[in-house]
Amino acid sequence: VVSADNAAPGSQTATSPVTGVIAPAPPVNTGAPAVSGTATAGRTLTADDGAWAGTPAIATTRQWQRCDALGSGCLDVPGETGTTYVLADGDVGATFRIVVTAANAAGSAAAASAVTAIVQPAPPVNASAPWVTGTALTQETLTAHQGTWTGTGPIGFAFRWQRCDADGTNCADIDFETNQTYTTTIEDVGRTLRVVVTATNAGGSTEQASLETPVIAGLAPQNTTAPSISGTPRDGETLTADDGTWTGSAPLSFDRQWRRCDADGTTCADIPGAAGPTYEATPDDVGHALRVVVTASNTEGPVSATSDATAPVAARPPANTTAPAISGLARDTLTLDVAVGDWSGTPAITYVRQWQRCDGAGANCADIPGADGASLVLGPDDVGRTLRVTVTATNAGGQGTATSAPSDVVAPSSPLVLRQPQVVGEARQGATLTADKGDWAGTPAIGFAYRWKRCDPDGTNCQDVVGATDPVLTLGPGDVGFSFRVVVTAFNAAGSAAMVSAQSDEVLPPKPVAAGVPEITGVPGEGVPLTATTGTFTGTGPITYAYRWQRCEADGSACTDIPGATTASYTPGPEDVGRALVVVVTATNRGGSTSQASRPSVPVAPIPTDPGVTSSGGPDLSRIPGSKVATRMCQVIENGVGFRRANIPGVGPVRLRLRAEAIVVPESPLRATLSAPAERTRRVSFRLDGRRLQVTGRGEWKVSVTPQALATAGRHRLAIITTPTVGRPSRMTEVVTTVPCTMRYTAGMWRTNVGTGMRLRVDSRRSLRRLAFRLPSALVSGRALQAQTGLGRLRIVQEGGRSTMMTLGGASGASGVLLSGTGRPRVIVRDGLLRVSGLPAGTGIVEVTLYQPGRRIGRAKAIRLRASATADGAGARSLTTLLRRATGN
Repeated sequence: VVSADNAAPGSQTATSPVTGVIAPAPPVNTGAPAVSGTATAGRTLTADDGAWAGTPAIATTRQWQRCDALGSGCLDVPGETGTTYVLADGDVGATFRIVVTAANAAGSAAAASAVTAIVQPAPPVNASAPWVTGTALTQETLTAHQGTWTGTGPIGFAFRWQRCDADGTNCADIDFETNQTYTTTIEDVGRTLRVVVTATNAGGSTEQASLETPVIAGLAPQNTTAPSISGTPRDGETLTADDGTWTGSAPLSFDRQWRRCDADGTTCADIPGAAGPTYEATPDDVGHALRVVVTASNTEGPVSATSDATAPVAARPPANTTAPAISGLARDTLTLDVAVGDWSGTPAITYVRQWQRCDGAGANCADIPGADGASLVLGPDDVGRTLRVTVTATNAGGQGTATSAPSDVVAPSSPLVLRQPQVVGEARQGATLTADKGDWAGTPAIGFAYRWKRCDPDGTNCQDVVGATDPVLTLGPGDVGFSFRVVVTAFNAAGSAAMVSAQSDEVLPPKPVAAGVPEITGVPGEGVPLTATTGTFTGTGPITYAYRWQRCEADGSACTDIPGATTASYTPGPEDVGRALVVVVTATNRGGSTSQASRPSVPVAPIPTDPGVTSSGGPDLSRIPGSKVATRMCQVIENGVGFRRANIPGVGPVRLRLRAEAIVVPESPLRATLSAPAERTRRVSFRLDGRRLQVTGRGEWKVSVTPQALATAGRHRLAIITTPTVGRPSRMTEVVTTVPCTMRYTAGMWRTNVGTGMRLRVDSRRSLRRLAFRLPSALVSGRALQAQTGLGRLRIVQEGGRSTMMTLGGASGASGVLLSGTGRPRVIVRDGLLRVSGLPAGTGIVEVTLYQPGRRIGRAKAIRLRASATADGAGARSLTTLLRRATGN
C-alpha cells in the first residue's frame, strides 16, 4: 500500500498485489560474542552473547570452553553455561572462550568468542589477621600464627618480628628475628611486639601485621641460692657477704643490709650504716649472731633474701699495746701509781693489778699480799728494793698479762707531815685538851714530842706553857679566856720535823649545872595565870634564864613548845584545857647553856560556868543555896582505875583499889587503898594534882577525896609514892576524870515514938518539869495513904533560892490525888508511883515528905528506891538511891 501526498491539499493511496507466504529467517551472528574480566584465578569472567539477526524470537544458550595457552584444543567446561565463570586454581595456564548458540523457529546458529588471556594464578590475600600467643614477660617465648589467607596455592609464609612503643606505634623490625617464635629480652620490657607475615605464591607476595601484644613485663628477681656469710665471727674480724644466685630480668642490682640478732639468730635488727659487701664485727656484736639481707632489684621491683645466721660473735681477747708504767717518787712513805697501759680487745676490759717487790736490780720479784690497787704507799719493807706491777686484763674473750718496768730503788724518808696536828677536846675550865699529833709519813721508827702554847683568843701572842710536854693538858681557872696550840715534833733516824696545830677554841668557864627542878605555881585553869620558878643552877655568874612553856598530853607525854610562851608566867587558854603544862628553863652563862624541864602540871581545868548559866545556856540551878548538885557537893567519876597490881622494887607486889564510875559526895567520898607488905614499906604518900592527901593505916594505906577536891579540873592526876625500907621511892600515877553532877536523888527515913517519916528529894542543875517516885510497898499497901490530916508536904526551891512549902492532903478515893489546884503543882499516887508535875519554871529542888503515925515502913538499908525525872532540854532520866536512916523530927 502506497500513500502519496504533496503540497496540494489531499492524498492518494495505491495498493500492490499480495505476495506469496513469507518464510522466517534463521539466526545470523552479526556481532561476535565476547568475554570480559581479568584472567586470574579467583576472578570472574563475564560472557557477552554478541549481536544476532533473524526472525524473532531468538533464544541464546552459552557454553564456557577451556582452551590451551595458544587458544586451541578448546573443550567444554561441564556445567558452566551461565553468563559468568569463576576462575579456579586449576584454570591457571589455560585460556577461556564462550560459545553462544542462537535459535529461532527457522533454526540455530553458533558463534564463539575470542579466547581470553592466559589465566594467571591469584596472589595471596589475608582473610584474618595473624596473631601472637605466649606470656607478655621478658624471657618468655612468643609464637606467631599466620592467620587465614586466600590465593592460589601453594602459599609460602615468612615472619618478621617488630618492636613497638607501648601504645603500638613506631614499630621497627627486630634484627635477625624472622622465625615463627621469638624469645623476649630485656629490651622488650615496657614495649609491645607484633609479627609481620608475608604470604607468597606464584601470583605474588602480600604482608599483614598482627595485633600488638600487651606491654612486655620484666621478670622479677628470684633467689635460687641463698646469700651466705664467710669469715670468722669475732670482734674486729671482717665478714664477707655472698649475694647468692638470682634469676630475673636483667640488669639486676644488689643492695645489702647487715643485721644483728639474738644468739640463736632470732629477733634481728638492722645495723645502722652496715650496707656494704663486707662488715667488721664490733663490740656491740659480741654474743649476737649476724645475718645479711641481700635485695635484688630490676624493673619489676626489689626482692630480698636472708642468709643463715652466723655463730654468736666472739669477744676479742685483750692484747697489750703499751706496757704498764709506774710513776711517782720511790721514797718511803710516798705513793707510787701505776697506769695499766693501753690494751686492745672487746670492752669491757677489767684490770687486776698485782704489785711485786723485787731486789735492787729489779729481779727476784714476789707478790705483795693485798697490794692490788692503782697506787701503793711505800713502807719500810720497800726501802732498798724496787717495785713492779703485773696487770692482768680480762674480758669475755679471755685474758692477757703485761708487766711494767721496775721502779727506782726505794729511798728512806724523814718524817713528813700529812695532816696538821689538832687540839681535841672541849675548851672549858676543868676539862682536858688532847694533842692529836696528825698524820706523818717517814721511815720507822718515828718518835713524837709535844709542847703546849697559851695564846690570845685569836691564836696570836703564844707563849710556851712551862712543863706542859704531855699530849694531854688540863685546863685551870687561869686558862679561861685563852686559846691553846700544840707543837708536835716527829723524829726518826733520817731526821725530824715540827708542826704547830691550829689554835683551840677560847677556854670558857663551866656552863650552868641544874641542881633543882623548876616548878609551876598556881592552879592550872583556863584564864588563871601560872608562874614558873627557875629551879636551881650552879655555875660561874652572871647566869641568865630563859623560859619555854610546853603543852603536853594529860599524862605529861608528847610535849610541844607553845609559840610565844617564853616568859616566866603563862596564862592557859582554851587550847590548853585538859592538857598538862611543862616549863623548860634554860640557864646561860659565858660557858654555855643548860636546860631543865619542870614536872608536868595537872591538866588545865576549863573556866567555871558563868554564875546562873549552865553549859547548855539555861539557868544553873546548882547555885541554889543548899543544892546537893553544886560543884563542891557532887562530882561524877567518868573514868578511873578500879583495881591494879604492880611490882615495886624493894617492896614487891602491891595492889591499888580505886572506885571508878561513881558519884563522889560529902557523905560518900572517893576512896583509894594501896595494899603492900608493911615490913618492906617505910612510907606511902598520895598526891592529887600535886597536893598531898592525908593517909591512914599501914599495910593498907587509905585516903579519902571529897568532891570539893575534884571540882577544879576535869582530869586529875593521882600519884602514889611508895618508899621501901631499903631503896629509892617508886611512883605510880593514875588519871581520874570527873564532871559535875547534873542531877542527884536522895532519900531519908526517921522513926519517933509517934510514927515513921520518909523524905524523897531530887536536886538538879536544870529546871525540873516532872518527877515520878517508886514508893516502898509498905507505904502504899492497904490503907497506908488514906485521907488524914498531916499526910505530908511538898517543898520546892526555885532559881534565886525562893522556897515554897505545900501540904499534901488525903487521897481522894481511887484517884490518889494528894495535891492539886490552879497554879499549883499536881501530886498524885497510883500503882505504887508518886508523880509530881506542873512544877514552876526554875525549880531546882523538889522534896516530898510523907509521914505515917504508928506505922513502920521498913529498914532503910534494905530498901533501894527508884525515881525518874525530866528537866528542861533533856529526856527522862532514871535515878536510884538507898533509903538511909535518920533521927529526929
